Amino acid sequence: MKSTRDGCYALLIATLTTMSSAVAQTHEAACNKLLPAEKLKAAAGAGFVEAESRIAHSGELLCAWMRRGAGGFATVAVQYYDKKNIAGPEKKGTADELYENIIKPLEEQSKAKREPIAGVGKRAALVHAEPQRLVAIQHDDAVLRIVMNGLNKTQAIAIAKAVATP
Repeated sequence: MKSTRDGCYALLIATLTTMSSAVAQTHEAACNKLLPAEKLKAAAGAGFVEAESRIAHSGELLCAWMRRGAGGFATVAVQYYDKKNIAGPEKKGTADELYENIIKPLEEQSKAKREPIAGVGKRAALVHAEPQRLVAIQHDDAVLRIVMNGLNKTQAIAIAKAVATP
């Protein structure tokens, strides 16, 4: 009886470990597809490592990278909102509303004006609020929010162009 119970526990632990690993790989794979390492390096320089990849409680994909040492400290965090996230719990939200809800608060707080980024998504804009740079990108069926630290304007725009097609 004890060996059967021990065997069941071992099977349960193995199953949970496999499931946890599969979920982590799914998030990691989605983040690598959203912003592949080679595109991140081309846009912002070498040395970035993945800091986090997860699905937030509200359902959006969160991907973050960090660089320390050579090239200086820098971070890139991307949040990807699909149609379900955009609609929200009441199923009434729109991509236009979410895009504005991302941009407007930082504009108001920092007194910085948005700078449109041509050729990215349906519309995209950069807001510079020292020490951060925020980019919002709107597609017909998705919205992306990108927060960066330690990167210049050219690098921030290059990141926006690199993640523009999820």
